[in-house]
Amino acid sequence: MSRRAGIISALPAEAGCYSGSPLSPGLHTGRAWLIHVCGMGAARAARAARETLQHGAQCLISWGVAGALAPQLKSGDVIVPRAILMDGKTLPADTALSAALQRHWQGAPLHDGPLWHSPAVLARAGEKLALHARTGAIAVDMESGAIAVVAAESGAPFLAVRVIVDTQAMTLPTPAVEGVDEYGRVRIGKFLQALCRNPGGTGSLIALGGAFRRARGRLRALAPALQAALAENAQAGACGGGGHGL
Repeated sequence: MSRRAGIISALPAEAGCYSGSPLSPGLHTGRAWLIHVCGMGAARAARAARETLQHGAQCLISWGVAGALAPQLKSGDVIVPRAILMDGKTLPADTALSAALQRHWQGAPLHDGPLWHSPAVLARAGEKLALHARTGAIAVDMESGAIAVVAAESGAPFLAVRVIVDTQAMTLPTPAVEGVDEYGRVRIGKFLQALCRNPGGTGSLIALGGAFRRARGRLRALAPALQAALAENAQAGACGGGGHGL
């Protein structure tokens, strides 16, 4: 069996940026990768990471979007953190995979500051800035820490590759937090209820939608570089990688 990378994404929209085609929730097998669309949150991400390793993945990649904690980060900026901060632990990323991605990516600079693993959505601008000041983390997501823990337990190389959607100054509109399910799909009843409670939030929703489109575009641009980096490491016996198509 060829060496394969395990790509873990919370959302179908994130995973499809790597595979090159739409993906539904669950585990998908390609020629050189396994992609697990797990849904948001640590418990789902940990289960997906274990299942992906059980099906033959040699490394784990946390792939998707993140929120900015550092004020200087913009929507579309790329985060390849040197470590994940979770529950008082510092979980390092694989330096060989990170260096290989740096070599193959020809776009905007990759930011390597630490990423904070949060158990819940950080929606408010003030709480994001306060967390940055307290921890030094530059971005936040809800899955990378859990994936990093599973990787450490199994001895598998780990890397997080995340693109910023919401900036530190952006407070997430309530419908975007309360009106979607774990896969980012709109739950129309809850979405409309949240929108009725905050009818002035339409502009924020439009801005967030634009930021998410920019982030997905950057993820699609990143995919070939990550695939090349994984293929390079596969030749060294570390992990499998590139190639579109199921």
